[in-house]
Amino acid sequence: MVYSQDVIEDLRQGNDIVEVISGYIALRQSGANHMGLCPFHRERSPSFSVSAHRQLFHCFGCGEGGNVFTFIMKMENFSFVDAIKFLAERINYRLPQTASAPSVSSEEKERMHQAYAFAARFYYENLQAPPGQPAMSYLEHRRLIPAIQRKFGLGWAGSGSDLRDHLSSKGFADGFLVKAGLAMEGSRGHYDRFRGRLMFPIFDVQGKIVGFGGRIIGDGEPKYLNSPETPIFDKSRTLYNLNYARQTKKQTLILVEGYMDVIALYQAGIKNVVAALGTAFTANHARILKRYCNDAVLLFDTDEAGTKAALRAIPHLYSAGLGIKVCRIESAKDPDDYIQEFGVQALAEQLSNSYDFVDFQVQTANKGIDMSQTSQRITFTKASAKIISALNSPVEREAYARDMAHKYRMDEGALKEEIAVILGGDGSEDYIEAPRNSPIAVYDNKQGGQAFSEAVSHILSTMASDKDFCKQITKYLTGEEFADSILSEAFSKILLAQDKGKEVAPADIVTTFEYAEDQQKISRAFVKPPEYEDTKDKYIALTHQVTLVKSAHLARLMADATQNGDVEALARLSIERKNLETHKISFLAV
Repeated sequence: MVYSQDVIEDLRQGNDIVEVISGYIALRQSGANHMGLCPFHRERSPSFSVSAHRQLFHCFGCGEGGNVFTFIMKMENFSFVDAIKFLAERINYRLPQTASAPSVSSEEKERMHQAYAFAARFYYENLQAPPGQPAMSYLEHRRLIPAIQRKFGLGWAGSGSDLRDHLSSKGFADGFLVKAGLAMEGSRGHYDRFRGRLMFPIFDVQGKIVGFGGRIIGDGEPKYLNSPETPIFDKSRTLYNLNYARQTKKQTLILVEGYMDVIALYQAGIKNVVAALGTAFTANHARILKRYCNDAVLLFDTDEAGTKAALRAIPHLYSAGLGIKVCRIESAKDPDDYIQEFGVQALAEQLSNSYDFVDFQVQTANKGIDMSQTSQRITFTKASAKIISALNSPVEREAYARDMAHKYRMDEGALKEEIAVILGGDGSEDYIEAPRNSPIAVYDNKQGGQAFSEAVSHILSTMASDKDFCKQITKYLTGEEFADSILSEAFSKILLAQDKGKEVAPADIVTTFEYAEDQQKISRAFVKPPEYEDTKDKYIALTHQVTLVKSAHLARLMADATQNGDVEALARLSIERKNLETHKISFLAV
């Protein structure tokens, strides 16, 4: 994590969850908690509960929950680090220098932000003045209305050292402007980096300007020029328009190639759109996208370069866990041209009919293939097998092997065998079906699954409040039995805190997890603490719950052993289960 747990705890304590959430929705006190209409789904009766005591929120309607960081991440569509910065700014808390860039002070970064803000204003005013007419004519040709020009802060960089002179008058030294990427040094002194270009300010996710992209107007190379890497600008971690796209809160973001494509789509009402900054789409870009959406649609140019760019982006998006579609607009060079010729409704229809990402890759491999020719059919089948074998799940590989073989007239058996060869198998193990009557089925049905989840929640909640129970639980559970890495990690963190003699606040445990979905999962365990009549009743209930969790874990292991044909493991697990039935779990009040 970028910031220490002490810093995070300071911010959590300084940002009372009731006060923060009250800034977004109306809350009224109801007993020990506050209630309101959930901001994450539509409802008529309040089901959104906020606990001042536990510093957690939970919606009994849609299931959203967490602490103050989770709420800000969900409400503002922020990453965890962005939420930290937001809450720090809210209470004027000075964040410590992070280890990632020890040589650059926070004061210097803030100074760079100021320089870029001055530069953006300067460029914008230039565009509105007579010297900006060449760029204004270009924007009028592209039919960008003044309101959109203003929204994106478009500007004009003239020639010479106009910006450098302007910023010098504001107190910025030449050396600093070079370091910030706004000026360059030549044999005749310092001059502006951007000259004769239409300027596109680049914003970070919080809306601060961190760089510029400039398009040449008239003759000159390169056509597009971006700011260099600086202490506040990392191209591999920045996506153009993410600051606005995240505000749509849509779970699908559209990825295009350039600034003008983004702005054209935004003007047409398609606002959930982003672009990489003149660089190849990277794994970092994909991981950042995953923070804000579940699915991505690739809307790249239809030329060879656009196709290659889409093919390179797909593995990064897939590795990040995003659903992927590919939209192809064959009758226009790029999305902007398509909108100009056919209109936004036609583009919306194209987007809704986007290709599945595997189908797109296989279709691309099929281009120019004559399936009547044996050698070409073999080449295509091998290429398709390579594409499908890159999928993580045997279920996915099975489904795509069947569907692609049918669609492109490949031999399904041959395709599956080739996939197995690539994966290092013999052509059969990837297609074994799991036994339908395994012991774990008892816990997979709705009633059993709910009982298991409630047992895990009660165990974690009691661990946080009862150090005596914590001392005894390790005799029976390790956390692995929860069948969930996040819940298992919470188990370990509570044990560690109790072992150190620390008071375990549920909101603190939630905050040790970076991603909102993980925080939400942990908060569910604490949202409604179990109530018992007395200590005896408490430990009887906990005995039952720990036994249920332990039994379910053994059932899962036995199901795996059965499927894998591991007779030795099955015999050992059977003995463990027998021992669990014979030697009852019990807890004593200390």
